[in-house]
Amino acid sequence: MKKRLSTVLILALIVSMMVPFASFGETYVIQPGDTLWEIAQEHGMSYETLAGANSIENPHMIYAGTSLNVNLVKELDLLTTNDFHGMMEGGYESGAAKLAAYLEYYKAMNEEGTILLDAGDSFQGSPMSNLLYGEPVVKFFNEMGYTATVIGNHEFDWGIEKITETMTNNEATYPLLTANVYKDGALAEWATPYLITEVNGIKVGILGLTTPDSAVTAHKDFVGDYTFEDPIAITNAMVAELETKGAEVVITLGHIPARQDYDTKEITGELADLVNGTTGVDAAIGGHSHSRVAGKVNGIPVVMGYKHGRMIGHITLYFDTVQNEVVNSEIELIEVRKGELEVEPNAVVAEFVAGYSKELEPVFGEVVGTFTEELTRDYNLTSKAGNWFTDVMRAQSGVDFAFTNAGGIRADIDAGEVTVEELFTIMPFDNKTVTSAMTGKDIVALLEQGCTLSKGMLQISGLTFTYDSSKPEYSRVVEVTMADGTLIDLEKEYTIATNDFLAGGQDNYSTLADFTFSDAYQAELIRDQLAEELRAIGTYTPDATLRAVDVAE
Repeated sequence: MKKRLSTVLILALIVSMMVPFASFGETYVIQPGDTLWEIAQEHGMSYETLAGANSIENPHMIYAGTSLNVNLVKELDLLTTNDFHGMMEGGYESGAAKLAAYLEYYKAMNEEGTILLDAGDSFQGSPMSNLLYGEPVVKFFNEMGYTATVIGNHEFDWGIEKITETMTNNEATYPLLTANVYKDGALAEWATPYLITEVNGIKVGILGLTTPDSAVTAHKDFVGDYTFEDPIAITNAMVAELETKGAEVVITLGHIPARQDYDTKEITGELADLVNGTTGVDAAIGGHSHSRVAGKVNGIPVVMGYKHGRMIGHITLYFDTVQNEVVNSEIELIEVRKGELEVEPNAVVAEFVAGYSKELEPVFGEVVGTFTEELTRDYNLTSKAGNWFTDVMRAQSGVDFAFTNAGGIRADIDAGEVTVEELFTIMPFDNKTVTSAMTGKDIVALLEQGCTLSKGMLQISGLTFTYDSSKPEYSRVVEVTMADGTLIDLEKEYTIATNDFLAGGQDNYSTLADFTFSDAYQAELIRDQLAEELRAIGTYTPDATLRAVDVAE
């Protein structure tokens, strides 16, 4: 009997030495050869935390067989999307059903400790979402169990009232946050600044922030009454309020832009400024700039998951329940569109997306004409698409010149038959053509603003011009030539057409804000003008002429 017992003890000792980090539930039994540092690292905490929680005075002196409380650090996972722009259908984009499958896959790794967050510009941008004012997106986010989203600049494209109506009518189970959109000196009455929610026993405060750039990148009719307060000042004021209300972790969910250098990995932009300028923030999520960002700024994890659901941002926070603070974090970007996870698209999401698609097919399936070659856009040059847009606007309005912004052209169209759906994709905004009169001097000033490229190159019709990008801003235009080959007369007045978004001076084209515009020539949406033009001519060959030429190159 004694020999048998000795044999059992020896075997047990051998097994314990082979598995030095065997953890049992909420306790860990110290094994021969263990060190406190190794045990702490294995369980995601500092050795000080582990020692303090277990009343170990000398961390060098621990004894095999002693039980330690190791359930001290909790894992909080943030799965994030941004700038989804209503891209519900798969194909070139990930599509909601594939994105849903990826979100579910990663959420299952920490079911109780994972939250889903979206950093704005969720609705506007796809034919399906636009025609239904974001209804499919709300249904998708509800199905996935998003905890919160934030207001981006494109949430104002239909007027904020339309978005809140869509949220209400479709019983959104998550709030749409912003803490820095003010009206008459106070937070806008419809705005919800933050949410405090309990996740895996941790009280998490989520603060919504909207880029101040919204003041010039959304339609003036819809944002003119609002001010977009400094996110840094608002965050510093709100962190204290969140902590007073019990938040143990604070996350900024911002439609705030950032860039990350491919080589150095340095993160810059408004999101980096926000993190550097605030205290008490444990993680920052961004959007607006459609960037790939995953790293740390001043030790704080920062993430932005590109656009259109092509990637998921993933931040893991390790919360020390003894010190009551985040003690470590990890950040990554998860590829979805090109991802190769062996998961099936979410069947529920795929079914309702297919239902919406079938419902809209009679409208979107109509063929309105044919392109003989691909119609492409270019943000920093005049383009085939920009030439077509402005040529149609000029011809139908009967004016001398036409202008539109590069950022309003959202896609390319392949050669071949062109459908209504494709026109919705390339021109998702409900802009219309408006007209006014300007002197040649004013037009040069407008072109100078385009040459800064702050919001891309101005797209033009009825004239061409040269500029020198090596010159200081607002002194780059060299020569402006009209369609008949003559130079523009700086003193003469000309008729012009543009879209009603730019007419308010938006996208930093402030010169236009000084003029009165009329829609008497054409009250139709520009998208409808383009469709009418194609229906009338049948076939169009895109004009590749570079209408703005940089002489410095």
